[in-house]
Amino acid sequence: MIRREARRIVTSPLAWFCVVIYAAVLLMGIAETLKIKEAISDMGWLDLLCVSEEYGITTLVKNLVFPMSVASVYFDEKKGKCDWVKMMRTSRLRYCVTKAIAVFVGSIFLYMMSVFLFIAVGSMMHPEILKTANNSYFLVGEMWQKWIQDGMYWGVFFLYVVLNSLQVAAWSSMLGLCVAAFSENRYVVAAVPFFINRIFLYLGDMIDWLSIVSPYSYQPIQFWYTGTQVDLFWLAFKNLAVMFLFTCIFIEEMKWRSLHG
Repeated sequence: MIRREARRIVTSPLAWFCVVIYAAVLLMGIAETLKIKEAISDMGWLDLLCVSEEYGITTLVKNLVFPMSVASVYFDEKKGKCDWVKMMRTSRLRYCVTKAIAVFVGSIFLYMMSVFLFIAVGSMMHPEILKTANNSYFLVGEMWQKWIQDGMYWGVFFLYVVLNSLQVAAWSSMLGLCVAAFSENRYVVAAVPFFINRIFLYLGDMIDWLSIVSPYSYQPIQFWYTGTQVDLFWLAFKNLAVMFLFTCIFIEEMKWRSLHG
């Protein structure tokens, strides 16, 4: 059942439209950088991804496109009252858990496809960047540099993308699913996670003890200059914990809907 739900998400036309949009925004984020010849010769795709995601408009777009990409399938299901039929055939708990896991996994896949499309198109435009795969000017922590110098540049790239995808899935898509339980408006589902992420980010920056709710605390960017393998493990664990929290919220929302219509 999880496989079927995940397949519905990753084969949705809107989902792939969002993949293309996010990849295009990533490329736009490095357009000015690629005009500098030295940047092309010195920076690999890992650094260019860091530049585009953390210093451009991409950080805003991320929280808009992915909730909408995975929630579109649920909208179609909800309009046809198909969600109630599925719950009657199984159980509310099983239905909600299946839906949450499918959204989480589907969102990770779509995010990774966006990044790989970004690299594929960018490499066709500037194939020489692929030769710069032996250093990073952003991930300068001892752990990262050791892995890169050991010839694991693309392994580090993949790990960084996976850690980022966990944060996107937990804080954007899962939050979007919770909103979609009550709203059938795609713009609302996209806007609410966006504003909640921005509010939590500002609160976490202004008040120290609220840093736990800041999306920054769930991204690998905080370990650019330091960090250990244990830190990365806890980073993944925290995002999985957020996914569990939003799953519980989604279950309670569906319970409320079953009682109040």
